[in-house]
This record gives sequence, structure tokens and C-alpha cells, in this order.
Amino acid sequence: MCEDHYLPNEFNYISYEASSGGLSCPDSDARMNYYGMSGIPDLRFDGNWHIQVGAPESDANGQAYIAIIDSHRAVEAPLAVVVSDYSYEIGSAFVEVKVKMFADIGSPANHYIRVAVIEDNLVYNGVTYDNTCRDVLPQQALTISAPGEEQIVNLPIPMSAAWHPEDLMLIAFVQRDTDRYIINSGNSKVGEYAAIAGATGPQQVMADGGQIVFDETTVLNIGLLTDTFDISIDTSNLRGGWGAQLLRDGSETSTFSVTLAPFESASFNVVMDTGTTGSGSVAVNVYSQGAGENVQTLIFAGIAGGTDLLVVADDDGSGLGYTAYGPSLAAAGATYSVWERSLAPITGSDLLAYDAVIWESGAKSNSMLAADRSAIDAYLAAGGRLILAGEDLLQGAVANGGSAWIQLKLRLSYGSGDSGNLQVNGVAGDPIGDGQSFTLTGGDPDQVNLITGQPVEACYRFGNPATTPAGTRTTYGTYLVVYLPFGLERMPADGDREIFLARALQWLGLLETVAVEDVPGAGPALAQNAPNPFNPTTKISFRTGRSGPARLDVFNARGQLVRVLVDGVLAAGVHEAIWDGTTQTGQQAASGTYFYRLRTTDDELTRKMSLVK
Repeated sequence: MCEDHYLPNEFNYISYEASSGGLSCPDSDARMNYYGMSGIPDLRFDGNWHIQVGAPESDANGQAYIAIIDSHRAVEAPLAVVVSDYSYEIGSAFVEVKVKMFADIGSPANHYIRVAVIEDNLVYNGVTYDNTCRDVLPQQALTISAPGEEQIVNLPIPMSAAWHPEDLMLIAFVQRDTDRYIINSGNSKVGEYAAIAGATGPQQVMADGGQIVFDETTVLNIGLLTDTFDISIDTSNLRGGWGAQLLRDGSETSTFSVTLAPFESASFNVVMDTGTTGSGSVAVNVYSQGAGENVQTLIFAGIAGGTDLLVVADDDGSGLGYTAYGPSLAAAGATYSVWERSLAPITGSDLLAYDAVIWESGAKSNSMLAADRSAIDAYLAAGGRLILAGEDLLQGAVANGGSAWIQLKLRLSYGSGDSGNLQVNGVAGDPIGDGQSFTLTGGDPDQVNLITGQPVEACYRFGNPATTPAGTRTTYGTYLVVYLPFGLERMPADGDREIFLARALQWLGLLETVAVEDVPGAGPALAQNAPNPFNPTTKISFRTGRSGPARLDVFNARGQLVRVLVDGVLAAGVHEAIWDGTTQTGQQAASGTYFYRLRTTDDELTRKMSLVK
């Protein structure tokens, strides 16, 4: 459910199970009667304030309710509710709740403090249930009525030996019985010192270089006590030439401290200086001196554009766009930017700015939402070049209503959420998979099937002998798609990732593969080495425009000479040289990026290649 989308101090959720479900308790039945529920499932936000009749299976991931929750979170609460102390010790279990009023609510009559004991990881008929109500403690009347007043309630907890303390949480809330409205709530994961930070505008911006000034960010003290917060910015994920600062009261700084009374706030802006290409992100940390810990982190990202390829990182902020994909893209000679899907959705018009798009979802299961599929559809309709990679990417598409989309766009049939095999073998003769073989490092890749007569081919297969497709190529209309039911982070070696990406991008037409013979004119020409990446040998073809001296050298990324492949007088025409991956002294060169340069009387040409082991 969508409680995973929010921090513990932002959203509370209680599941009252019906008697027919096997997980009910007397208080669950009583609460359903209190709300007047006549059928299940039934969702209530802030009591009866916003009723969502029914809860279809398609909305089980909670995405449909985020807008509703955000609208309620935007309403300022007149009081704070904090679970200030508790114990689950059988025989002496208790909870202490503090309620402090900050704004007038009128008469406290018909307002009650209630505490629910909820438990996670309850299994019934093979299904795991979370946030399940186990008990509701005796209600206590709200007795405070003026701003600044505080009420403390201590209640015993009738602990059961069947409950697991490590899976328990206490949710306290103040409710008005006249209309069932919940004024505010708190839980045992949040104490007297707490804060919430949020940006008023997007936390990810596409720019054309220069400076990005993000919309105002506000830190709000939602604890019961005055606290000092240290606000700092971490720029370690910015690339060279980029920078970022906090803008506070007209001055730029990397950190500042502010003391806030309960429900008092402070505001600032994030300013990012971008380069002309690529992307980068910063983390803004909010540290509570009272709690002695970081209470919230906000991420701000900038996209400068100017690159061949966009990586859409739909991996719940795991950073795989930079760690698993970035180095291999750089080794293949492709420039890239990363869009963090967890920060904001992306549109088809955004994708159209790039020659190719990689959409990776890591191990995330709730992927390929309707809005994401619409963006991809717009990109493919314009002849897009797309790589999809993620072990549960298609499973997420199915869960989010995309079964038909898989067949219509990828020309595949979804099999199941687990292929049952981690051994991957390249299909012989395939332009992407030929000669590759590796075992994935864990995960549960989706299983797909090829549809007879459709423009889709397997480039990898699972198993030994290899049977089920473990990677496909789709050529349909004007667009091309490469699909992997696993992420590159599951490949055991950097070399496997580099080979896959280089070949996939070549098949998509992003990396140049033109032979020397096809280069127009009669002057010097230097072809891309083949294969690339390579191990242990690669062939370099070149052309001299006329007879004369020619030299072909290999350099490392630091510009140091590694090997002289050709040095002499050559006749006009096409020539070839083989590099076996050794240095001038006969030692084996290390894996990495190398450059080869052709010098003739008429010209000097250079290209990039990658040696992988």
C-alpha cells in the first residue's frame, strides 16, 4: 500500500479486518460499526471526511490514493499528537500520548484520544497482512481547549502472547465524533522531536545549462518541543563543474541552523549550477539536535540535456542509473543523463529529446504505471529507440493494467513473475547476445514468451539447455525495443554489462558501425573497432588516401602510449590491424577505455574502444 510512499511522520494507516477474514478482533468490528460500513473493502481518509467506496485490485499498490492523501496532508492541523513513551512488556505494557494544541478548535466536547495497536506480517491463508488492528485502547476525552495547552494520557496495553513486539506499532489519533473527522495522528515511530520538510515545486528540473533555482523548501517542526535543526546540502553526487548551495535569506551557504518552536517553520531554496551536458543530484539533510539524528532527506536533481541517451531510473531511488548503467555507457562511448522517476514522472515530449532511452526498474515491482506507459507510447510512436530492464518490470505493468500494452508494444506474451532460472545464455549469431553466458546474482526475473509471427526475437535465453527467452529484440513499425527481464546490476561482471550495452546501442543505431569501405571520399578514414567491447582481440580497419607514412597508436584514458600497431609506409587503400590487448612490452593491458589514433600525411583521426575481461 501507499504508506511506503511516505515517512512515518507523514501518513498513518490502520486496517480493520472483517470477521469473515480470520484476522478480526472485537475492536475491528466495533470500528467498522462506528463508521457505518455496509460492505468491504472500504477506505476512509480522516474518518468520514473522504470516503473511497470500494478498493479495486488494480489500486492495491496505493498509487490511486496519493493525490487524496497529499490533499489532506496540505491541511494545517490545530494540534500535534505524539506517542511519547511505550512498552510492550507483558504484564506492564503501556503507552503515553501527548497532545498539544496550537490553534483553537472550539469546544473539546465529542473529541476523543484513541490509540490503536497494529501489527505487520500477519499471515492468513498464505497472504501477508500489514497494519492490522489488534486492539483499540479505551478512548480518553480531549480536555484541552486553548492554544498552548497540553494533555498527557497514560494507558495500559493488554498485551497478548500471540503478538510479536517487533512487528507492532501504536497509532494515536484525536477524533471528532460528530462527523468522525480525525484532527491529527501520531505513531510510536515518531517521538517528541520531529520535522517534516517539503518543496513547493518540482524537485527535478530539465534545464539547458546555467543555474536552476528550485522552488521554496520549508522545514516544519511537528514535534511537541522546541528544537534546533541543522540544514545541510550534500553535493557528492554532482559531476565535475557542477555545484549547488542553499539560498537562505538572500545568502548562499552549504549549511545553516535554525531553532523552531512546535509548528514553526523556516524556508530556503536550493540553487544548482549545471554544466551543458549530463545530470546530477544533491541531498538536503535535516538533522534534529533534539532527536540526535537526521529526520528527513530531500533529493533535488537537475538535467542539463545535451546527451545521446536518457536513463529513466525507476528504481525507488536506488541510484542504479549512475552505478550500474553509467560506467558501462561511458565505456561504450555514449553520453547520458539520468532522470530519477521517484522524484517526478516524465512525459513523452521529455523522452523525445533523446536518441535512445533506457528505462530501468531494478528490483522494483510497482513499475510501468499508466502515465509511464503513455510517455513511452509517445516516444515509440515517433520512432524511438528503447531499452527496458528490470526483474519485475512487466509484472508491474500487468499489476497496473498493462497486459495488453505488453503484447501491443513489445509483441511479447507475459508468462509469470518468476522465470525460475538465473543462468543466461546468449543466442548464437544474435547481434546482441552472441557468445555471452553468465549467471545472475539473485533476483526473480519475469518469464515471457515469444508470440509466433510477431517481429520479436530472443537475444538471450534462460536455462541449460537454454529455452525460455531472457532478453528480446522487437522491431515494429518505426521503433526498436530491447527488453531484459533483469537489471544490469544483476550481471556478475562489468564486462558483461559493457558488452550488452555496446551491442544493444549498436543494434538500436545509436553507436556508429560504418565500415571504412562505406565512408565516402578517397581520403583517410578510421572505422570503429570490432568487436567492441572486446576480449581478447579486436580488429581495426582504416584507409589511407595516398601512399606514404602512416602510424596507428593505442593510448589509455590518461593519454599514455600503450601500443604501436602500425608504423611505416603504406600504399593507398584499406588496411587492417589487430590488437591483442597487450602493451608495447608484451604485458596484458588492464580493462578499461582506450583510444586509437591514425596519423597520415593528410589527416589525424581518433576513436574510442573498450577492453573488458
